[in-house]
Amino acid sequence: MKKVFYYTPLLEHPPSSGGLISVYNHIKALNKVSKLYVLYDYSKFGKDKSTISFYKKKKFFFTTKKFNNLETTCEFILNFCYQNKINILWIDRAAEYSYDLINHIRLKNKNIKIISSTDSVFSEFLFRRAKCEKKIITKLLYYLLSFKRYYKENLLLLNSNILTAVSERDKKIYQSRYFINCNVELFSNVVDIDQYKKKRKSSYLEKKNYLYFSGWFGKGGASEQGAKWFIENVLFKLSKKIPNIKLLLAGKEADLNFKNSRNIIVVGKRKSLFKYLYNAAIVIVPLFYESGTRFKILEAGACKKLVISSSLGAEGIKHKKNSDIIIANSPLEFENSIIKFYKNNLKLRNKISKNLFLNITKNYSLKNLIKEGKKILKNL
Repeated sequence: MKKVFYYTPLLEHPPSSGGLISVYNHIKALNKVSKLYVLYDYSKFGKDKSTISFYKKKKFFFTTKKFNNLETTCEFILNFCYQNKINILWIDRAAEYSYDLINHIRLKNKNIKIISSTDSVFSEFLFRRAKCEKKIITKLLYYLLSFKRYYKENLLLLNSNILTAVSERDKKIYQSRYFINCNVELFSNVVDIDQYKKKRKSSYLEKKNYLYFSGWFGKGGASEQGAKWFIENVLFKLSKKIPNIKLLLAGKEADLNFKNSRNIIVVGKRKSLFKYLYNAAIVIVPLFYESGTRFKILEAGACKKLVISSSLGAEGIKHKKNSDIIIANSPLEFENSIIKFYKNNLKLRNKISKNLFLNITKNYSLKNLIKEGKKILKNL
């Protein structure tokens, strides 16, 4: 087995969001196909003792560090790799947080193999946000940030032996004529189906049959804006037709930007949101700017839940419109779809939910990620 040094600035156990789930699955998959060495750099986001305790018990090498600057981070990684005869660096969050580190490592060492792992085309994410902003100054700021990140993404491609993308769509963008030529491979966002089977036994809640929307609800973020849009344009009208209908918003900062009311239940950050997902009637994904692949849909599929999503929300996931994911882009489409499936058409709802489960099991399980990781290392 090849030796791989995996660097991540994000780590949490149990993982409480999509980005953290992806890191958790990366480590699981790479441990199956390589002799793995993991460095958790907690300089940006701080450390969690229970997370460190969990990973210290694993059989692969695991260490944590807090670095003062880019130079010391780079020196530590290259010295460690030299001492342990490691020639492959797998750097996580490459398009989000780690691009400067990758470029710095390449300046110091021209020969070491660098695999840059991305979770989105971040310049596209910023560009889409700019289009959604209403204030001219904010709009211009995000356009500027988008072009700046586009330049950094090209540097990233230039300095990487392989860049990984989470979906075929992202892969095509990175391989398009707008970007520098680089070897781009698929390293998908996936879920460990078996983990969701185990969790079902302890997932009972008294309150059930609500609409469920999860994410990071920070001010101005995609989930916060999507939730506001849904509440203002869909939920208000729905509550007149289905008076007892509830929307449950779950995730980091949901409790800071939304309040409980007659039709809204708010749950902030938890170590696990599984029981709230498992007891939902319908999962909604009203997103209008994002990039990458939505874990909220992958998790819903693993739990056999009906998903009603905007086209952009379902982007990056192979699906057949209204066969495994119900697509709705306007307030009326969301409203009609929810009325159709909330307490009616149970047979059809179960069929669509099962189709999504089979899709996720076939295309977005941990087994797929292990195969992709094996292929990447073989081709390096």
